[in-house]
Amino acid sequence: MALTLVTTYFFDKNLEHLIAWCNGVFVIIYFACMLAAIKLLNGTNKLSIYTGMVFCAALAYGLGWQISYALILVVLTALFLQWQIKFKNKRTLNSLST
Repeated sequence: MALTLVTTYFFDKNLEHLIAWCNGVFVIIYFACMLAAIKLLNGTNKLSIYTGMVFCAALAYGLGWQISYALILVVLTALFLQWQIKFKNKRTLNSLST
């Protein structure tokens, strides 16, 4: 978050851009919750879950390019988690071989 604030200061972005970027993050979080709900809830709730997903997609479409900040954060987080898992597995294998 601090990096985002410093970057917006140096690139002379205003508060409206930060708010739009945060809206994109909330849309991604809500969409992820809907994906989790598909796995966790039973069949009677599926219609409301899919309705929520369509609503999230409509919000993402409405935000346009401003959701790219959230998508970049998701991709970077996924890459970091994959690296962390590989590093942990490599460390586990090294400790087992000694």
